[in-house]
Amino acid sequence: MKKFIYKKKPNTKGFNLFSSVVAAVLIMSGVVLVNILISTEEKTSNQIYLMVNSFRLNDAASLARADSLQNFNYYFRDSMENWLAIDKTRLNDYGGHPLINKNNYNNWDLMVRNFEKVILLKDTGGNTAIGFDAAINAVAKNTVEKFRESYYGRYHITLKDEERTAIENIKFVIKEALQESTNDNESFFEVIECDLEECEGGSFYFNIPLDKISDESYEKLPRIIVKDTVTNEEIRTPILPKSRLRIYVPLRIFKALHLSMKRADEIFTNADSDLSEAQLGFCDDGCVPRKNPVEELEGSWTKNCPTDTTDNITQELHLPMQLGNYANNYIVGGSQFGQLPLNYFSISKICSISLPETDNQEVFSDFYNYQTEPNNGLLTINGRVENCPYQKINAIVGIYSTKEIAGSAEKMYCSKIQNVQIDLTYRETNKNYIMKGEELFHKIRIVTGPYDIPGDIQNPPKCNSGGGGNYCKPQ
Repeated sequence: MKKFIYKKKPNTKGFNLFSSVVAAVLIMSGVVLVNILISTEEKTSNQIYLMVNSFRLNDAASLARADSLQNFNYYFRDSMENWLAIDKTRLNDYGGHPLINKNNYNNWDLMVRNFEKVILLKDTGGNTAIGFDAAINAVAKNTVEKFRESYYGRYHITLKDEERTAIENIKFVIKEALQESTNDNESFFEVIECDLEECEGGSFYFNIPLDKISDESYEKLPRIIVKDTVTNEEIRTPILPKSRLRIYVPLRIFKALHLSMKRADEIFTNADSDLSEAQLGFCDDGCVPRKNPVEELEGSWTKNCPTDTTDNITQELHLPMQLGNYANNYIVGGSQFGQLPLNYFSISKICSISLPETDNQEVFSDFYNYQTEPNNGLLTINGRVENCPYQKINAIVGIYSTKEIAGSAEKMYCSKIQNVQIDLTYRETNKNYIMKGEELFHKIRIVTGPYDIPGDIQNPPKCNSGGGGNYCKPQ
């Protein structure tokens, strides 16, 4: 018989309790960890969501301002074309831009600076150039008015500020930027492939240094508002960046200036001396009115001294070149004479020294002197001067008294050229240099002088009138 041996069972109660506690702690830790992970994931997801929305909102704002800047650039170029070029219907209504004179006709850099001064910043009276003001007004107006409320997906785009205020503030900021650049003696222009010697291009870049304006002025610019229609979050950004805007202006006006400077060289080399001395009427020591504007006449005249404008006494006129049916005499009575005959003289002199177009390199397939086309010569009141490359030649004449008629209170006068305004017109047909339409024209004005005009002579010499066959003779 097998003997049964009783063994005492070990006490595991404490161990099981410890295991349960550990398990509970592990479970709780797991739960906490899971909750932390879930919470972190939610926070991370929210952060990512907010970041993505912020990026998208910023992208929408960047796109909105890029569109606005593109509009600004387009309307700036368009406004410059409206200002610097003209269409065919306006050719006879507007004078050329007065950019070339005796000081700069052979100095390219000086001419470019004159372009900035006369066309953009100041006119000869010291005021802001009216035409450039109009161009800036048009840029600001179109930039604001052509801005439309729109959507980029869920992003709503609007422009803050009342329309009139927005336009005025854009104008103010542009002008301040240009003024700051002027104060620093910086040029607004980068002329492309063109100088005094040769000109393959002639268009230019225009620089608007918005980086020079003050922060206070920059804050005046109208703001683009981009609003997230889901989250209602919004961004407000100025309509233009605070940087240097470099705007390409596709107008070959500097090509027109290059060609006009070649013409100016002809005029100042071969005609300026005679133009500066040209006079008509009683200009010399004797009592005889001139027949030729550059030749003195002395002695007596076999006519009565003219007493007033109703005294239609005439003197024959000899021009250096007969161009069509020009007048062959002029009235010398009174003080209102000389403009027309001296204008004829200027036309004769300038047209007679003009070089052939091939010598002056003005024949191009798409850009050329408009007056050299058939039947487009210089038009005057007495007909058209063929083969004269200028659209208009106009002498500005001054009058001063030189003599008295003995025994009378009447005076006799001399007329003298003060300056001559000479307009050149160039036709552009290359679409790469035209914003709108099929053609446009550039008009450039060459201005001679100013020539000295004597004031009325104090105690002028006298001429006797009548008797002895020599009716107007020195006293």
